[in-house]
Amino acid sequence: MEIKKIKLTNFRGHRNFSHHLAPLTIITGPNGIGKTNILEAILLCSTTRSHRTSYDRDLIRWDQEYARIEVELKEGKETVKIATFLTLVPVFNKNYQINGSTQKSSDIVGTLQSVLFSPETMDLVYGNPATRRHFMDVILCQNNRQYLRTLNQYNRVVRERNRLLFLINQNYAQIDELEFWDQELVKLGSLIIEKRQELSKFLNSSINNYYQSTNGANEKVKIAYKTSVLPPEFMKILQKERNKEIKYTATLFGPHRDDLLFYLNNHPLSSNASRGECRSFVLAIKLSEIDYFKSSNTSPVLLLDDVFSELDDKRRQHLTEIIQNQQTIITTAHLTDIDDKIIKKAQIITLPVKT
Repeated sequence: MEIKKIKLTNFRGHRNFSHHLAPLTIITGPNGIGKTNILEAILLCSTTRSHRTSYDRDLIRWDQEYARIEVELKEGKETVKIATFLTLVPVFNKNYQINGSTQKSSDIVGTLQSVLFSPETMDLVYGNPATRRHFMDVILCQNNRQYLRTLNQYNRVVRERNRLLFLINQNYAQIDELEFWDQELVKLGSLIIEKRQELSKFLNSSINNYYQSTNGANEKVKIAYKTSVLPPEFMKILQKERNKEIKYTATLFGPHRDDLLFYLNNHPLSSNASRGECRSFVLAIKLSEIDYFKSSNTSPVLLLDDVFSELDDKRRQHLTEIIQNQQTIITTAHLTDIDDKIIKKAQIITLPVKT
């Protein structure tokens, strides 16, 4: 599926922006002019979430009461139009449409599949476990709507179970009331762990080849999914650690506590690799992410947000070879950062300087 057109109304700094997009598009202009906002809007229509803020109100232009994003997609002869609406009046609300028909957020996710590579992607290596769990969940939710529904149900169970643990701690509820929530936690959590393990295994099967293509055959990287509990032992652990969970009034075991570990030559990546090696790893994991989508016969849109300036010549060349295999939208402040081969094939959109 390919994006043919995007239109933004009152989104971030864009009062009105409308443009057709090519299979290879470069968006250029000075920093602070809104290049990243265009990729953010595409990601919002892909995942229903921004990668830059947790507060959707921030997405509405400061002097307006609403924002609208429209993306027109083409797959073969089929045209799909996705629209996202954000309003402040009478209260904040967020709505979605596909071809003019109102949809739930869970029906939007995955209609347009995307892979984002930006300077902030380095947080995968240096950030906290929640960042890496989010990375896995964004991939799996786009590729499998059942996973999205399971994840939403699981998060609700954790909230309700934590509330009950607090009430038990305060002697307002009985311990046996946990039985139902324990069963739900195990059922849903086991499914999430299983899918994340499958994803981890897939990424691990290809990441080494991508990494070695830029860093040499002697370097080996590895991904490992670290879970706080294995599904066969899930219920036993909950029963064994019940008093501890009541004491801390929190669900201490399950996929919401898990992590994705990265290794270089069998040593933790974040503490043993150089900045350049970590960039190569992040590039490799993003290319493996593209392969994951393609393994399901879909081709995601690759969003590259000012990443060429962060890469050396060898890594730039490697990325140049990859981006020709799917629709790619690139932002850059300096066209000189991008290989001439790309510029010759690309549609170039130059954003006007704001006055």
